[in-house]
Amino acid sequence: MVDDFQKQYEALQIPYPADTVSGKIAEIEKQAAAETEVFIKESEARIVKLKEELVRWEKMIPYEQMTMEEFAEQFPDDAINLEKPTLWPHTPEDQPGYVPKEGAEA
Repeated sequence: MVDDFQKQYEALQIPYPADTVSGKIAEIEKQAAAETEVFIKESEARIVKLKEELVRWEKMIPYEQMTMEEFAEQFPDDAINLEKPTLWPHTPEDQPGYVPKEGAEA
């Protein structure tokens, strides 16, 4: 009986579908690896820039201890400009004559 089962088991042929997906998966893996390498290089460049900026921030006087002149030196774009005053809330879109970027193109 055991020999009979063994013969039947060895004679059994199960049809397996052809592998049509492995090539696509390999291509996707190569593409993902290339994208990852690009992302790593871009991230390393961002890290260098952010470390430089961190050094600048660490050298700076704490905001609470700054005078208005020191603030104007450190942040010239955000400082009060007496020649070109702004209206409250001092955001660009709330100023007279503001044109959004989408509107400037039209």
